[in-house]
Order: sequence, then C-alpha cells, then structure tokens
Amino acid sequence: RAWHWLFGQGIVTTVDNFGTTGEAPTHPELLNHLAIRFHEMDWSVKDLVREIATSRSYRMSSDFDKATFEKDPENKLVWRANKRRLDAESIRDSILAVSRRLDLERPVGSLVSEVGDGFVGRNLSEDQLNAESNHRSVYLPVVRDLLPEVLNIFDFADPNLIAGMREVTTVPSQALYLMNSEFAIESAEAMAKWMVDDLELKGPKLGWVAFHLAYSRPPTKEESRKTTAYIERFLETAEKGGMDKQKARYLALTTFCQSLFSSAEFRYLN
Repeated sequence: RAWHWLFGQGIVTTVDNFGTTGEAPTHPELLNHLAIRFHEMDWSVKDLVREIATSRSYRMSSDFDKATFEKDPENKLVWRANKRRLDAESIRDSILAVSRRLDLERPVGSLVSEVGDGFVGRNLSEDQLNAESNHRSVYLPVVRDLLPEVLNIFDFADPNLIAGMREVTTVPSQALYLMNSEFAIESAEAMAKWMVDDLELKGPKLGWVAFHLAYSRPPTKEESRKTTAYIERFLETAEKGGMDKQKARYLALTTFCQSLFSSAEFRYLN
C-alpha cells in the first residue's frame, strides 16, 4: 500500500487482492525486503515512507524513452516515474496553497461534532456540513453520502467501502467545476490580489511569478507572449465596455490565475 501511494502503482497491482485470484507481485524480492525492513523499523510507516522516498526509483524522472517503453509499456519494472493526476485532497490543498488561503493551523475538533447529533436532510442541513473551510483537506468532515463537492468530483474514495486504489477519471464536470465554482474563483481572486497588493508586481513579472507558483517553473517565451497578449486584450475589451481600469486589471489577472488552476499541468504530478 505504501508503495502504491508513492508510485501510483503497487508492487501487487491488485492492491485489494493479494490472493490467488489477484496479480502476482512484479518484484517479489523487493516486497519481501520491504516487509522485513518494515518489521525492523518497529512498524513505523513514516520510516518506511522515508526509505522508499529516498530511493533512486522514487527520484527518477518521468521522461519518455522509446526503447525502454517498447520493452515495458506499462512501466511495471519502474524504469521511470509514473505521470499521474493528483488526488482530490492534493488538488484542493494546492489551490489553497498557491492562492495563499491555506490555513495551516489544526482545527480544534470536527465540524461534525459542532453541528451535533441528527440526520442529514432532516435536522441537519447539507450547508452546515459543507461550511467553508481553508484548512487542509484531511480535516474536512467525511459523512456518508455527503462528501464535500471538491473531493467528490475528483474521485474521492467511497466512504462506505474499503478501497485500496481509487478510480481516476477525467470528465467534463471536473473542468466545469474549476471554471464555475465559488471555491476556484475566490482562490483565483486571492492569488491575483496577493501578487498585486502584497508583492506589488506589475507587467510581465506577474505572469512569471504566477507560473512559478502554479507550476514551479518559469513560463516559456511563447507562454509569456500569450499571457501578455491575453491581459492586454482583456483590458482593451473592458475599457470599451466602460469598466473601471483597476477593476478590469484585477479581473483579467483573476481569470488568468483561474486558467492556471484549470490546466492539466496543475492537476498532474510530473
């Protein structure tokens, strides 16, 4: 399970079935070695994760190699890192982090305890359990049949079932959520406001910093050109429509930041 969560693919690919009807381990000697090491480390999951995460296999790039791909197209032998989509919690936490809205403090107690006993839909409303929170997603209340929307839409595991491996889907509702949800829009506004008001950035520097925040890399020359062209075109259109110049500038930058959240590069671990 630890290997599966770190690599996106388990040593036994059927993580919920280690029996005769499941898949055989791709690296049985490695599985035995890690089991022995886990015992030697007094069953510490943290130590096991540290040992795996500092290995050469975990630190490999996800770059494509045609010759190796032809021999092992499914990457069962772990010749490169797997490109994979972030899980629901990581997507939400990442949006909060880059927009500087993430509350790193641990909340006291659970929201479920605050709303009290009762039945959802009768004396407990969905709004009470879906109250806005900027804490990490691990602290969100998970109530059967009432998951927070941002988690549910990005394939959070069904809380009624045991699931060692989640489904990973790419569906239109995910893109629509990032385009229209209050959470995404408010986060984009906060990111834009932080760059303009707190960092006092102007011109091309805004796009450069936004790319670093969202993608941990600088924009390419083409991306810089398109970013500048988009902002200028937005301001020109807003001016013709009579919008206040300062308001138009914030709105242009907000929509640009939201487009970074909505991109595949933001959601996928490369």
